[in-house]
Amino acid sequence: MIDLDNKTITIKADNGDEKEFDILFVFNKEGSQKEYVVFTDYSPSEHGGTSLSAASFDASDPEQVLSPIEEDEWEIVYHVLQEMQQGFAN
Repeated sequence: MIDLDNKTITIKADNGDEKEFDILFVFNKEGSQKEYVVFTDYSPSEHGGTSLSAASFDASDPEQVLSPIEEDEWEIVYHVLQEMQQGFAN
């Protein structure tokens, strides 16, 4: 479940356990109704930073079901992450 007002996502695992994540930011690809959301639980990544996850959803769908990022979409997500990082560095 995506709660844009509280900037959280709750994801239910296959075993029924629920885990809450903080939304870092949401963006859309121009000319598309697809939204991308980048989120974290602040756990450490294998590279020593903070673990980030991303998913997509259809903004026009009231249920806002999360979908995995397609392989060709990861380039878009990486580009936005780099822009965000550069913005924080300046």
